[in-house]
Amino acid sequence: MKRSALLALVAFAALNTAHASDACVWGCLAMKAKAAIDADPALKKFDIQVKATDTYDVKLSGSVDEGEQMAQAGMLAEGIKGVKFVFNDIMPKN
Repeated sequence: MKRSALLALVAFAALNTAHASDACVWGCLAMKAKAAIDADPALKKFDIQVKATDTYDVKLSGSVDEGEQMAQAGMLAEGIKGVKFVFNDIMPKN
């Protein structure tokens, strides 16, 4: 009985470690996307938020002046190695 409880505990710990590891990767993808957007001269003046989802996706939100800037932010985020999908919820004012 003790051995099976120990095995269950080890399996649970391994599962939680895998999820924690994935969360670190997702967070890194979001940070890389945010850095790429902030490095773009046309986008750095806007407060664009970048969040990781529970997969290898990122979500962009905020507002920009034009639709072209919204598209540029989405393309920069899509260009990050490891990002599978970008949810672009940025709202252009024009």
